[in-house]
Amino acid sequence: MRCFTRCLEAAKQNIAPADMNGLEWRFSYCLSDFTETEEPYREVFGQPTAFLKQRALERISIEAARCGFRGFKKMYQA
Repeated sequence: MRCFTRCLEAAKQNIAPADMNGLEWRFSYCLSDFTETEEPYREVFGQPTAFLKQRALERISIEAARCGFRGFKKMYQA
């Protein structure tokens, strides 16, 4: 898993947004990801444009609510 994580981080850092052709990185999260890690927040923060950032914020907020975590946007703003 550590190897996969390192490879994923390298890909995310080395592939320019223009080379993604409008695609975005998408991950699925569970409740513990929202309460114990920074990963969902990093995904939003790492979006290259304001539009993609807002879209990711909305999508992940919905996913957080489905997991039972209703404070994602508030935590992200903090």
